Amino acid sequence: MKTIAQIASEIGVSRQAVYKKIKQEPLSTGLQTLMSTKGNTVYIDDSGENLIKSAFNKEALSSDAVNQMSTIVNEYIKSLQERADFLEKQILVKDEQIRELNARLTESNTALVTAQQSAQAAQALHAGTMQKQLADGDTPVNTVVEPLRKGFFQKFLKKAVH
Repeated sequence: MKTIAQIASEIGVSRQAVYKKIKQEPLSTGLQTLMSTKGNTVYIDDSGENLIKSAFNKEALSSDAVNQMSTIVNEYIKSLQERADFLEKQILVKDEQIRELNARLTESNTALVTAQQSAQAAQALHAGTMQKQLADGDTPVNTVVEPLRKGFFQKFLKKAVH
């Protein structure tokens, strides 16, 4: 890889002339994939260097250079398409995972509602059993019965009855 300054000195032109040529069509479309920047320095690989040098020839770009640029652009487009296809497949997989997770969430919610309803039914059954035992006069096994407090009239009537 060479810098713009190195290529310019080899051709015998200024850096500005190389930059100007790079920005012109058809070089601007094909050369972008052959350039890299590190800091403020632009590096160009060997294929790009050949394209720039042939662009500075008095003749128009040779058919070989045009074919080379066309090949580079087509390869770049192909790699972008492959990447897009790969990402599309990943999206489809993620969509399927989301559908499966939503199904599991629905099952969990249904199970939770069923469990809540069962708990409420058990509470109601227990409350009914407790009421029946109290009505029958039975003392539930785990229930502590507190003695009833006697009021004034109950104490008075009890003394009068005895």
